[in-house]
Amino acid sequence: MSTLWVGAASLATRNKGGTMRRRSEAEFLEKYQPLEVSGLPKYALLREALLAAIEDGYWQPGSRVPNEAVLASMTPYSLGTVQKAMQDLVQSGVVIRRRGEGTFVAKRRLAMSAPLHLRFEDDSGQPLAIYARIVARQKPLEEGPWSTFFADEQEGLLRIDRIFSVSKLFRVFSSIYVNADRFPLFAKRDATELGPHNFKDVIRREYNVGVQRIQQFLRTDSLPATVCKVLKVPKGTKGSRLELYAVGAGGRPVYYQDAFIPPNPCKLRLADWTPGAYVASPSAAI
Repeated sequence: MSTLWVGAASLATRNKGGTMRRRSEAEFLEKYQPLEVSGLPKYALLREALLAAIEDGYWQPGSRVPNEAVLASMTPYSLGTVQKAMQDLVQSGVVIRRRGEGTFVAKRRLAMSAPLHLRFEDDSGQPLAIYARIVARQKPLEEGPWSTFFADEQEGLLRIDRIFSVSKLFRVFSSIYVNADRFPLFAKRDATELGPHNFKDVIRREYNVGVQRIQQFLRTDSLPATVCKVLKVPKGTKGSRLELYAVGAGGRPVYYQDAFIPPNPCKLRLADWTPGAYVASPSAAI
């Protein structure tokens, strides 16, 4: 565990050997602060900077991160902005708070068991481990394919954003849309607990609602600018967008999912899905 101090213009940490390292405030912000995006609030910019620092190893799993007052002193943001950014990280399970001790980077979670859609393989056909975490939950702010799919259930629609780390090789950004009035667990359950699970299995287990049919559409296009920022790839990067429509009994929508996949050396196994079985189709290189 590392101990952290902050001066007016520098951040200092002490490693296990007791050696002092000093990192300037300018270096921290220059390295991890994302470019400003029109309409993106300040707390979200800070949240993304902190998240990038954690994922880059600036703060290791299990180590303590600066408290809000310290973060406010080492960044140009107000204490209120810092508190909101940290609360987002707590809710998404990236950091945890221990009463009387401070805030710590959450330890790495277990790999997702039996992923249904994002089933990546190496050249030998071996499946790659996938680690998932929730980064945001909100009511959709714009229209898209999900709007038509959930035409009669717009009022309770909830969007859940997750980042999937594929064996530390690359990351995938995914948004899944569900009716939170029908499946309230997705709005209420702790993000740390919910994030790593296969949502289809959660719906079946908790609500006894099965998926009867899944349609999949894969296309290549430039990744959205916001996705490029989250995945830390250059703006305008071309990648793949996987769209999934999961339908239950009577043709009622169960969930819609978008997955944005950057260029990578792995294979994505696509499948025609039927209840209780996978019928594999030829793998598609991404």
